[in-house]
Amino acid sequence: MNIRKATTEDLGDLLALDAKLDAYRHSNYTAENKAFHDRINPHEPFNEDDLTKSIVLIARDNDSSPLGFIRGTVTNRASHVLSSLGYIDELFVDEDARGKGIAKSLFEMLESEFKKQGCDHMTTQTDAENDLSRSFYQKAGMSEVTVELWKKI
Repeated sequence: MNIRKATTEDLGDLLALDAKLDAYRHSNYTAENKAFHDRINPHEPFNEDDLTKSIVLIARDNDSSPLGFIRGTVTNRASHVLSSLGYIDELFVDEDARGKGIAKSLFEMLESEFKKQGCDHMTTQTDAENDLSRSFYQKAGMSEVTVELWKKI
């Protein structure tokens, strides 16, 4: 397995993996929360700007097939106590490649990139229905600190 920063040559594979992520998300939504997700999470596919404005890492197997990716951004907030924030925008590993430590490796490499850029903490959000994601992040040392609630009126 090889993990590296994604380039424009990876864009097609990133789009394919991102489409699988979007389908996976939709398969997890509860009937009550589908309307919320459809409103606030319109799917925006990868584009070339993402490769320069974000940290995008791609995992490939030995024959160069794409296995997964992680995308993170750094926000500097000079007037905030938690000044440099590393945010995990997306993390996805193809279903056939799960259980092999790929997500963990992607996570750790992104964490290292965040540290290099001066981040003093990292955060992410995941869907309440996504138990796999929540469990992964907790095993990686992250803690739940807020809960978002909603009601359609």
